[in-house]
Amino acid sequence: MRPWSWLVFVSFGCNHAAVLEVELEVRAGDEAGYLAVQAGPATLDFDETWQGYDLDVVALDPGTTRYTLSAVTEHPDQDLLLRVRRCLTADCTHLPTAGTSERADPQVEYRLTVERPFFLARHDAHASHLRLALDVTDDAAHCTGCEPCASPAPRTHACPVSRCSVAACVDGPGAAGTSYCEDDDGVERHLCEL
Repeated sequence: MRPWSWLVFVSFGCNHAAVLEVELEVRAGDEAGYLAVQAGPATLDFDETWQGYDLDVVALDPGTTRYTLSAVTEHPDQDLLLRVRRCLTADCTHLPTAGTSERADPQVEYRLTVERPFFLARHDAHASHLRLALDVTDDAAHCTGCEPCASPAPRTHACPVSRCSVAACVDGPGAAGTSYCEDDDGVERHLCEL
């Protein structure tokens, strides 16, 4: 299964839009459930409801689910926020049955802050891509392509993603965990900035 979602979170009034293709590979084991994904600008707060930003929900495949979205902005100097949840119900409102070991939804939540991942079309032949691999089978944070994660609440993982993880100004979409920055006289610069 390869669900697609097109997310536009800034109005089009200018010809300088930047696009980022995000590919999530989510390992859920054999557990049934749903993947709920939202994307938006860094002006949002993870602890609040994101009104006006689509919540895309897909059924998890046994083993691994691949999910792809496109984020578009006219403000390439801002961060991108991604909220990724594994839930037992499609609306992510499951409540446990009394006397069982069930847990309320969300079962696991990743709060990803992607550092300035947008690059204007300086190199027209190359699209910007970000590949991340998440594991939602247990309560621990497992994110390939992220910096070390913090856990501000049980089953909640706040994970920064460096702009160096964004494949841009190179051929192909790249791989999760690959760096696209080089040392430029002691300063780490993205390949698009060299």
